[in-house]
Amino acid sequence: DMENKHLELKRQNEDKENQLRKIEEEIRRVSHACDRMCQEKDNAVQTLQKQLNTNAMLARSNDQLQTTVNDQADRIRDFVYKQLRDTEIINELKHDFEQLLEERNNLGEKLRGETQL
Repeated sequence: DMENKHLELKRQNEDKENQLRKIEEEIRRVSHACDRMCQEKDNAVQTLQKQLNTNAMLARSNDQLQTTVNDQADRIRDFVYKQLRDTEIINELKHDFEQLLEERNNLGEKLRGETQL
């Protein structure tokens, strides 16, 4: 009976050792999976960091382009206003010149009329 008890304890001990080996194997498997997931997470973080850096660079570039576009728009507006002012001045001078021509013609006719008398 003692031997049966000893064999039963030995079998239970072997069962527990088998369970322990299975648990250790599961721990290794989970540990490897965690390592893989951590590496994937690190890779994803690095990729996101690169994308953030790229986005920041693009944002700076976009700001610079917007500033350039605004500056060019200001210069074009100033040029157009100058052209409009020049056109107004030219039209005023043209009008003044036409009035002077008319006055000259009137004076010429008046002088011719006086010389005929």
